[in-house]
Amino acid sequence: MAAAANIIALLFLFLSTVFSQDAFIGVNIGTDLSDMPHPTQVVALLKAQHIRHVRIYDADRGMLLSLANTGIQVAISIPNDQILGIGQSNSTAARWVSQNVVAHYPATNITAICVGSEVLSTIPNAAPILVNALKFIQSALVASNLDGKIKVSTPLSTSVILDSFPPSQAFFNHSLNPVLVPLLKFLQSTNSYLMLNIYPYYDYMNSNGVIPLDYALFQPLSANKEAVDSNTLLHYTNVFDAMLDAAYFAMADLNFTNIPIMVTESGWPSKGDAKEPDATLENANTYNSNLIKHILNNTGTPKHPGIAVSTYIYELYNEDTKDGATSEKNWGLFDANGKPVYILRLTESGSVLSNDTTNQTYCTARDGADKRMVQAALDWACGPGKVDCSPLLQGEPCYEPDNVFSHATYAFNTYYQNTGKAPESCDFNGVAEITTTDPSHGNCTSSTGGLNGTFPNATAPSMNSMSSDSTSSMFSQSSSLLLMVGILTWSIIFLPTARFIVGKQEYEDPPAGYQPLQRRFIKSSSAKLSEYNSNEEERFGKAKLGKEVEAEKVGEPDLGKEVKAGKVGEPDLGKEVVAKADYLVLGPNLKGRPLSLLIPLQLLLNLSLKSAPAKQQSKGPLSGHKRVRPRYPIDMDNVDENYLAYLKEFNPEMFPDN
Repeated sequence: MAAAANIIALLFLFLSTVFSQDAFIGVNIGTDLSDMPHPTQVVALLKAQHIRHVRIYDADRGMLLSLANTGIQVAISIPNDQILGIGQSNSTAARWVSQNVVAHYPATNITAICVGSEVLSTIPNAAPILVNALKFIQSALVASNLDGKIKVSTPLSTSVILDSFPPSQAFFNHSLNPVLVPLLKFLQSTNSYLMLNIYPYYDYMNSNGVIPLDYALFQPLSANKEAVDSNTLLHYTNVFDAMLDAAYFAMADLNFTNIPIMVTESGWPSKGDAKEPDATLENANTYNSNLIKHILNNTGTPKHPGIAVSTYIYELYNEDTKDGATSEKNWGLFDANGKPVYILRLTESGSVLSNDTTNQTYCTARDGADKRMVQAALDWACGPGKVDCSPLLQGEPCYEPDNVFSHATYAFNTYYQNTGKAPESCDFNGVAEITTTDPSHGNCTSSTGGLNGTFPNATAPSMNSMSSDSTSSMFSQSSSLLLMVGILTWSIIFLPTARFIVGKQEYEDPPAGYQPLQRRFIKSSSAKLSEYNSNEEERFGKAKLGKEVEAEKVGEPDLGKEVKAGKVGEPDLGKEVVAKADYLVLGPNLKGRPLSLLIPLQLLLNLSLKSAPAKQQSKGPLSGHKRVRPRYPIDMDNVDENYLAYLKEFNPEMFPDN
C-alpha cells in the first residue's frame, strides 16, 4: 500500500501547476469491480495522487458529492441507455441537467458532459437522435447559465475513421456523415471539442504484424522505421499521433478545421489471455509512462506541432467483473485496494515516479502537549475530520497502548496522509508535528497514502473551532449530563433487574465485541431518499421519520455528519431526525412497570438528548469520548447488539456485574 502513496503524485502535481494552461492528463473511473471502493475512498486516492481531472461513466450522486470542494475537474457522462429518452425530450434533458449538474455545481467542478460513449459504433439505432441529445443538454445548460463553463460532446471510437494511414487520406465513414456533419457543426458552434477514444493496443493487435510494437508504445524508432505520410512527408513516430492527425484530416475532409480534439480514453492492458501476449505489465507501464510524458511535453502532432491534446488514461482501477477477454479486466493503474498495478516511470533511465519511502513523513501528537487539547483534536479528527478511527476500538490493532497520545497520533497521521501531506494539515492547534519516524507499532500500520481512509472535505481545526463555543454551551452540556445521570440513577434504583430492551428484544447480558455507534443527525438536504442509489441501502438502513422511509443513501456520504437537506421523503427535515439504527432505548427492562414511571423516564431521556447544541452532537456519543464508531460499514442486522455494546462502552455504571 505504501507504494501507492506517491505513484503518480508528482506527475499530477506537475499537471496542476507547470502545465496548468496547457494539455492535462486525467483518469477514467470505471466501476465494474467486485469490491468497488466507496466514493470517499476513491477521492482520497485521487487527492493523495494529485489527480486533478477525472471522467466518470455516469453522474453518480455519491461520487459527485464526494468530489465536491476538492477542486478536481470532473467530466460526467450520460450512459448509452439514457440517450434515447434524452434525445427525444427536451424536458427529460432539462431534468437530467437539473438533477445531475445544477444540483452539484459549482461545489463539484463539472467541466464536461459526455453524451454516451462510442454511440455510433455500439448502438447505431441511437445515431439519429444523438445530436438532438447534445442540443437538448446544451439548451438546459444555457437556461442555467452554465453553457460557458461546461462543454458538451460525445466520445467517438476511432473505428468511425477509415483509411487512417497515411493520415492525410483519412475520412469518416460516409454512411455516418448525416450524423457527423451536424455533430461537428454543433461542436464548432459551442466551442467544444471532438472527443475520441484512441487505443494503439487494438490497432497493433489488429494489424497482423504490420504495426511494430515499439511504434505503438512510443518507443524510439530509427529514422528508417518511422512512418512517413507520402502526401505530406510528415514523419510519425507513434500510433497515437498518427490517429490524432487522421482525425484532424477526416474533419478537414468535411470542411471543419478548427475543432480541437480531446482524448477521452487511452491506455494499455497489463494482463491478457494466451492470445494477447503483449498485454503485459511492462508494456502497460511503457505505454502509459510515455503517453503521459508525451502529453505534458506539449509536443503536439506532426500536423499540429505544439498543440497538445488533453488525455484521460483508461483507467484508475482494474475492473475485474467486466465481460470479455482477460485484458478487458486489466487496464487499471490500481487494484480495488488502492495498490498500484505497476509503478509509472518518469525518465528513460527507468527511475520510478516514487516508490521510495526513505523520505516518507508522518504526523504525530507532540510530546508535552496539553492532554486536553490533544483529546479535543482527536475528537475533531475522528468526527468532523472524517478519519476512520475504527482501528482504535478495543480489540483492534491500534487500540494499544490505550492512551490519548497514541490514539491521537494514529488519527492525526491518517488525516495528514489523506490530505496529501499538506503541512498545514499537521498542526491541530499546535499539538501535532511532522516527523520522519514511522509511528507504526505491532500490527498497527501507519497510513502513508490515505488509501484506506476518507478524504476529509474539511479544514484542520483552529483554536476557535474547538473552544469558542465552550462557554456558551456549558450550561446546556451540564444540564444534559445531569439529566442523563438522573435517568441512569433512577433506572438503577427503581429498576434493578439486569435486563435490557433494545428494539423488541430483551437481553440478560449484553454481548461484547460490537462497534459503538453514535447518534446521528440530518439537518437539511435537497434530495429525496427515493432517488438515492438502492445498492447503498445496506450502509445506512432506514431512517425513522414518524414512519419508516427508505434511507438508502443520505447526503455526503454518511449519516454520521450533519447533512444539509430540504426534504427527504416525508416529512420535512427542517426538524431533527434520528436514524432508526441510532435511536437509543436506554435502561433496563420496563415491561410490567407502572406507566407513571415509564413516562418521566422517556421525557427525561428526550430532554437530555436534545438539550445540547446540534453542532456538539457530531463530536460523538459523550463529551470527551476516546473512540467513535467507524464511518462504514455498519452491520444493520445487528443493530440491537451494537447498542448494547454502546451502553457497555460509554455507560459502564449500567453494568454493575461487569
